Amino acid sequence: MLAPVHSSLLYVGLSPIDLPNIDVEASHDIISALELLKQHTFKILIVDDSAIKNYETMRKFLSEVKAIDSRIQVLLINSTLSMPETLSLYNYQLVSRVCSSIQGNDFSDLLHLSLESFDEAEQKNRLLQLFDEQNERLKILKTNLEKRVEKRQKYLKRSEKKLAKANEQIGLLHASLIAVHQAQTVKEMESLLFEALKNSLHLDWIRISFTSQTNLDDLPAIESRFRILNLEMQVDNQLSGTVSFARDVRRPFKVEEEELLVQVSDAVSLAISRLTALEDSEILKAQWETTFDAFSEPLCLIDSNNAIIRSNQALMEATGRPYSDLMGENPFQIMLGDSGKKLEQLSPPFRQRLETNEDALVFEILCQKLTDTPGNNFKIVIFRDVTEESRLEKHALESSKMAELGIIGSSIAHELNNPLGGMLNFLQLMKMDLKKEDSIYNDVMEMEMAAKRCKDIVESLLGFARKNSLENDNSFDFNEVIHHSLKLVEIQTKSMGIQVDWSRSSLPLLIKGNSNQLVQAIRNILQNCIEAIERKKNLDNGFIGHIELDISTKKKIMILEIQDNGDGIPTEALPKIFNPLFSLKKTGLATGLGLTVAFKIINEHNGSLEITSHQGVGTTARISMESPEL
Repeated sequence: MLAPVHSSLLYVGLSPIDLPNIDVEASHDIISALELLKQHTFKILIVDDSAIKNYETMRKFLSEVKAIDSRIQVLLINSTLSMPETLSLYNYQLVSRVCSSIQGNDFSDLLHLSLESFDEAEQKNRLLQLFDEQNERLKILKTNLEKRVEKRQKYLKRSEKKLAKANEQIGLLHASLIAVHQAQTVKEMESLLFEALKNSLHLDWIRISFTSQTNLDDLPAIESRFRILNLEMQVDNQLSGTVSFARDVRRPFKVEEEELLVQVSDAVSLAISRLTALEDSEILKAQWETTFDAFSEPLCLIDSNNAIIRSNQALMEATGRPYSDLMGENPFQIMLGDSGKKLEQLSPPFRQRLETNEDALVFEILCQKLTDTPGNNFKIVIFRDVTEESRLEKHALESSKMAELGIIGSSIAHELNNPLGGMLNFLQLMKMDLKKEDSIYNDVMEMEMAAKRCKDIVESLLGFARKNSLENDNSFDFNEVIHHSLKLVEIQTKSMGIQVDWSRSSLPLLIKGNSNQLVQAIRNILQNCIEAIERKKNLDNGFIGHIELDISTKKKIMILEIQDNGDGIPTEALPKIFNPLFSLKKTGLATGLGLTVAFKIINEHNGSLEITSHQGVGTTARISMESPEL
């Protein structure tokens, strides 16, 4: 049993060895040396060739040593081997270094070099070992990676196949969605869907059938020739029918194909719902448009900018413009002109009554929000033509005023008539006793004139209050009334250079009533025209007056318009023009009963008198009367 070894140097030789400060293990024969080498790692093997009998034994021993540990450094103490034998051992790398003796510095240096060589060899072996280990690990990793790559490639190929199949199904589903949503009818949906799917799914036909009908005739015979996939179709969460896909009986439907066709049938259900809703909405839209256009009054929808987004037929007729021209226009301006600007700033709901600037039409405008939904600024606007209604209201108001004023005037006239008569008699008696040379003669004359004027006013009031009798009225041509009225003012118009335009109607316009009274009424109106022109002429000597008379008919109504280009009537004075004793002329020049009497006469003939005027431009009097011959 060998003792434990702790040295890194092993000496094989017959002579003992003692190295200062270095522990050395010694062996006298090669057998024990080999045993020690197998049990312990030595860095340096010192071999004295005197302990080895011959070269072959030495070579064999050293070969075994290198086989045990290739790192060990062999230091040969050469005393018996020849030089060629020693070189042979060195060339075979069985000997690292050679020396002749263990004495001296050379041996110590060789020991140190051998230790360094062992350390280098050990490091090299460790590096080689590490390299081998890493190489083995790399080989293992490479093998694993190759396996994973191969597995990944197989997975990718399967994924590519699945992706290609999925893309194909997505393409089919996309084409199906386009087909069902392009269709406007069920038959068209069947046709478009079949064209989209027939080649990829090898379909022979597609049928969409509802629960209330059967699209498949002789079903047993059909099922014997085709493999049919029936899928439920639900509309509004209720079973409404089936979608049937058929192909050759030898081609069963795969799972993925059935899944695709389930999605297609769902799309068909949605499309059927859409078609149903579309049909309902079209019916509602048609009903709404019919109702919208059925309004006889101009009606439109506007947005927050007061731009028209929808108009009815009445608005197109009222404006004389087609539907496309009205879109985006402001309805207040196109219907009311400048008068409608103040309505644009009002917030709905509102109701206003306005008169247009150009043709003196009166409209009642009703504006209301379409809904109370937040953010919804759509409004509905209705224009109701209340011109005739307004005229009748004014006529009724003026008639009631005339009646009240007639009663008042009659009472005043009766109370004043007798005192005025007595005053006038006394003044005339005084005048008979006076001579023209008397100092008070002119004063008495002025008093007489004033009394006569008061008497004329009182008589006019009595005549205005007294109801004229038309029991003896006769039919006469209204053209003659106009002719006589113009003759009465002809001297004034010619002397003032006023142009009068009137074209007599070729057909007689028969009117029943008192022609003299109507002559007086028209003459009073013409007199007002002359006086308005005269006031304007006083401000402009070069001004040329013009009066135009125009007769037209509308159904049973004869209409006479008398228009002048005088100074016009102020807006604030228009409501007062029919009041008795109201006048725009200077005080003392007129009684203010001209238009009042004209209004009363025309009213008694079941007619109407309307006055419109623009200050500085002129005035228009419109007389409307029924003609039995129309």
